[in-house]
Amino acid sequence: MNIIETAIADGNFNTLIKLVKASGLEKTLSAEGPFTLFAPNDAALEDISSEKMIALITGPQKKIEEIILYHLLEGKYMASDLAKIKSIKTLAGYSLDIDASSGLKVDGVIVIDKDIICDNGVCHIVNGLMAP
Repeated sequence: MNIIETAIADGNFNTLIKLVKASGLEKTLSAEGPFTLFAPNDAALEDISSEKMIALITGPQKKIEEIILYHLLEGKYMASDLAKIKSIKTLAGYSLDIDASSGLKVDGVIVIDKDIICDNGVCHIVNGLMAP
């Protein structure tokens, strides 16, 4: 299963899937890759107000696309690979700070589950939405 299929099958990424569809990046995340996705689950996104979520989904596609691409890397990076580096560039063109001093944090959010292998890359579940 690719990244999108894996997230749908898991059942804990409904909000992320809505955001991906709103961004128009569903085909990208279903493509061959490889990709690395830092995926906030539904619990991580429940603190975002419904008004903010509606604004994200119905707002300019460019903004939601940028947020999704901020969570996406080109290439397959396992947690052990990430632990060896201090920063990495996203497909949105920004650098994410990597901190492996106590667990694994990416741009200040905690990786709560790692190395979920998909046909087109790997997912790491994070406890929050990251934004440029």
